Amino acid sequence: MDGGETGENLLPSMRIIGQVADGYILAASRDNDELLIIDQHAAHERILYDQLCRRRDRSIQRQELLVPLVVELNTAEKLALSANIDILLELGFIVDEFGPDAFVVRAVPMVLGKRLGTEMIHDIVSDLVIESRKTADEKSDRITATIACRGGAIKAGSPLTQEQMERLVLQLSHTSEPYTCPHGRPVILSYSHKELDRMFHRT
Repeated sequence: MDGGETGENLLPSMRIIGQVADGYILAASRDNDELLIIDQHAAHERILYDQLCRRRDRSIQRQELLVPLVVELNTAEKLALSANIDILLELGFIVDEFGPDAFVVRAVPMVLGKRLGTEMIHDIVSDLVIESRKTADEKSDRITATIACRGGAIKAGSPLTQEQMERLVLQLSHTSEPYTCPHGRPVILSYSHKELDRMFHRT
């Protein structure tokens, strides 16, 4: 498990400039010598992943579904889910068998809110199939990353206020690995003053 709040700021001090295409946050370093482009979805994904990892060490909050979700699975998916019910329980899911080829989801992690759908459950089951030879901790990490990505993370295309952008960057700065999302994709791209000059043929 690699998620967790560091307690220290792992990002350079920056000034938020604005948002581009409702998906990227533009910022300038405080000394005005670097341009930073932040993927808001990947940033929030990292924040949620670290929060979920911390709660796994204690007691993750779950909410019961008013209408339980029934998911039909093929044989490989059913076997993978049956073998890993305990992992899902630790992550905040309550899942039971429901007939020969289906499972019913009765409760989910609180972070998912109202975003749960059969697609999310199929993504999680696919993770279990893919990670079948991995340890319980590795499976748990993979599922946690999927929950953070497909569940509560701010999506590209979501307009944010100045305050929301500043809060997001502040939270990101205290995560374990602010420069990459849980799937290894970049969260921040940076361009130095010299790089910008070179791009505009000013050198």
